Amino acid sequence: SFGPGTHLAPTDLVATCERAARSGDAHVAAIRRELLMAGVITPYDVDVDDPPVAFAVRREPRRLRLEVLVPEHDPRLPAIVKAAGEAIRRFDTHTTVIDVIAITH
Repeated sequence: SFGPGTHLAPTDLVATCERAARSGDAHVAAIRRELLMAGVITPYDVDVDDPPVAFAVRREPRRLRLEVLVPEHDPRLPAIVKAAGEAIRRFDTHTTVIDVIAITH
């Protein structure tokens, strides 16, 4: 975040804003937070070196693609994918098309 006394060259500021506009990091953080609070996933699922559950968001103009990576034989797979889809739709109410893709490993 930019606070008082932060100095950026105009080109750095533009590059930072462009990265933020394309990045899905805020979306992923919101999904993780909501699913952890709801008990759908545990910290072990996402806060380890090689997490068994992961989320990625790709942003395009007027469209998002949420990829939910879950172990193939995890019985929670449908619940995690459903909750992640609901969470991203609550977080981003302005994007009209949101694709939710489950990827098993």
